[in-house]
Amino acid sequence: MADFGRDIDIGFPTVIGVAEVYAKVDTEVAAILVDTAELQTDWVNGGRLDLLIDAIKAKTDTIT
Repeated sequence: MADFGRDIDIGFPTVIGVAEVYAKVDTEVAAILVDTAELQTDWVNGGRLDLLIDAIKAKTDTIT
């Protein structure tokens, strides 16, 4: 009878592997937070995107 579990690598994470994954996730989360903070400042009253929308609206409000 064959021993099916003998040659199977089930891939349990090692401490080093978990640390590498944690570092990668931490880096990605930090980048997302930077992007989110930038968007939040762009949309506030007087922010870059807010001013662009206000300028477009001022032009389109005059169209009859």
